[in-house]
Amino acid sequence: MIRSNNESLFLGFILVLGFILVGCDRQAGPHQDNNETFDTVQPFDQEDEGVNFNVTATKDMVAELNFDFNPVKTVYLNFSRFPSEFGKINVYKRYEYHDEQSNTFYPDHRSMLASYIASTDTLFTLALTEQDQYLILEWLPMDGLSDEAYRRLDIESASQYTVGF
Repeated sequence: MIRSNNESLFLGFILVLGFILVGCDRQAGPHQDNNETFDTVQPFDQEDEGVNFNVTATKDMVAELNFDFNPVKTVYLNFSRFPSEFGKINVYKRYEYHDEQSNTFYPDHRSMLASYIASTDTLFTLALTEQDQYLILEWLPMDGLSDEAYRRLDIESASQYTVGF
């Protein structure tokens, strides 16, 4: 069978590429098993309520004795107004920083519970535990017509809360 020069060059290129890839794989040495060590997360400069951020594997995680995955209460959030028409609401369990001068609570982004596209026509549902005494709500505009805003919502005995930004 007679091949054209283009076909011969193409086949030669494929063979050389195959040899290079096989050679590179062997130079990398034997494959490692999945017991790799990962970088640890550094905690923020605050009291982290006994949370261990130096966990490198799931097997290293230890829960508090009274920890329970089961939610104790259901809370419904309704929003009455937003700074602009289009935005997003993020809900957090903890705050990272409290600016006492403006009384603004900035969220601890590691504690996010939910993220919603903002709507005044929707009742949002959250499942909370007995330890959850407040929520940090974050407004993020998606239209460039307002600034981000934050609210702390103290959770009391009510099950439904209406919040306005």
